[in-house]
Amino acid sequence: MALTLASRFKTLIDLCQTRSGQTALIGVRDSLSYAGLGRRTQAIYHALSTAPQGMVLIHGHKEMDVVPAMMAATFAGRGFVFADISYPAGRVAQIIQTCNCGVVLRTDPKALQTDLFTIDTGRLSDRILEDLRLDPKDEEALFYVTFTSGSTGVPKGIPTTRASYAALSDWFEPENTGSAGGTDAHVSHASMAFDMSMSDIWTALFAGRSLYLLDHTNTLSPRANIHQLLSHPKAPAGTLTATPAFFALMLEDPKFNAQTLPRLRAFWIGGEAVQRSLLLRLRDRFPGCEIHHAYGPSECACITHSHILSDAALAGTGPLPLGPEQSGCRVLVDTGKGFALTGQGEIVLVGPQVGTCYWPLDHPNNANFGMVQGMRSYRTGDHGEVDETGSLKIHGRIDNQVKVNGFRIELGEIERSAVQVDGIRQAVALQADESSPTRGLILVLNGDGLDQGADKIGHVRDHLRATLPPFMMPAKIVIAPDLPMSHSGKIDRRAMKERFGTA
Repeated sequence: MALTLASRFKTLIDLCQTRSGQTALIGVRDSLSYAGLGRRTQAIYHALSTAPQGMVLIHGHKEMDVVPAMMAATFAGRGFVFADISYPAGRVAQIIQTCNCGVVLRTDPKALQTDLFTIDTGRLSDRILEDLRLDPKDEEALFYVTFTSGSTGVPKGIPTTRASYAALSDWFEPENTGSAGGTDAHVSHASMAFDMSMSDIWTALFAGRSLYLLDHTNTLSPRANIHQLLSHPKAPAGTLTATPAFFALMLEDPKFNAQTLPRLRAFWIGGEAVQRSLLLRLRDRFPGCEIHHAYGPSECACITHSHILSDAALAGTGPLPLGPEQSGCRVLVDTGKGFALTGQGEIVLVGPQVGTCYWPLDHPNNANFGMVQGMRSYRTGDHGEVDETGSLKIHGRIDNQVKVNGFRIELGEIERSAVQVDGIRQAVALQADESSPTRGLILVLNGDGLDQGADKIGHVRDHLRATLPPFMMPAKIVIAPDLPMSHSGKIDRRAMKERFGTA
């Protein structure tokens, strides 16, 4: 029988009382026991009781108070949304407006000051954990909102209900905890604003495991991450969920291996296209490890597919298999002639994990949500195929959305920001080719006064930093006197990719 999120949070509160000495969260500089997790949750919950109504914005990075703040907001019956301290003020303001936030929980004193009612969690004293419970009748209540890049130039919010997340937990928690490393600590590298962190955090804590929260100040330092993973010998790392880009970073350090981390035995990898060469390097460093190929959009609580890759799959060619749909999920293929269970076309996901809409409600992409055979459905925009065994493979996108380091990015949002700079007539954002020495995104500019070269590029880069989060910043900006056009008079993106994508 499926468990509600209310029952899972009851289990977590019980763990805060019965496993008081066990480590729950492990950061770079400090850690928090399950008892401490309960006391911090109670302190923030008490502070919220006097705050104005509305959603809770949690503003910080990966401080020990971030998870208690999320728990406190949930027990207070408020949905939460997280904004990282790296976000520019304009981005934070858009999130506040879209979610109609009523209160800010600042877990980092460096977080931006806003006009909203603000609670600095670091100033709150611990309180004795009382009987915090969720009402099981409120499973359709909002759990959290994540934000992704918007094709309209404005980021769009993706609300996830308690019921949608509970549907994910029903199959993903036992898979993760039942894996080769599932009795040990889990490792979370994702930003707290990224949906991958939501599947990491609660999957581990509901099961009473320890959780490593890798700090993004060490993004370019695999040795620092390894040092953190060795900081608590009584909580050895057993499982890790990450993007291909993060695994590539870690594999640059020869100490990322089974000799250094002998209990690290199971990996979940997804969020963007995965190269076999990367997985073979991972298997070489961790012989016999489980490599789970994962897939799923934020609109469906992050993960809908998780498939252990065999040696044959790693030695094969073409898109890597994602296996069949998991419990409660269904995959349909829009072949252009209607929905089918097999074949090639746009992938449509159906079932209890599927969300209902984007925020704001008038966002044009809300047309991607619907109902199929009495169940919620979502058009993913992914072009893929389902074979006769029910196994899914993804071939690419049918639109201008790309993934960089696991983050979904609408190229149009970058372009719309760039053309706000005086003198820029056209801007085209591209994802660099895999063979390019420039990783990530390339922005090509055309307009007046661009003979100023570096000065103009610097001005554009400063404007982008003030309007976009760091993960959307182009790795390279180039100036072009003309942009190739198609016969229909539109920018020829294929020609642009050939000319600039490998620059």
